Amino acid sequence: MASARSTAQLGVIARQGVRALGPGTPAAGRLENIARFVDFVSEGIARAADQARDLLHGDAAGATSRRSPPVTPGGQEA
Repeated sequence: MASARSTAQLGVIARQGVRALGPGTPAAGRLENIARFVDFVSEGIARAADQARDLLHGDAAGATSRRSPPVTPGGQEA
């Protein structure tokens, strides 16, 4: 989650740059696009971290029920 927060902070900084450069300038437009992209990436990182936590530690809905049954070396389900 620290990575998601750090990435989100980049979006905040990019938006500060938009205000500093003045909305409507080409550079501000590029920074706004960067901020949107970074927001998207940050949300993806947070979502992936939540999914990994559920997979590794289980969740209230029973993450273990979503797992595939173990398979023996011969390829048969155990």
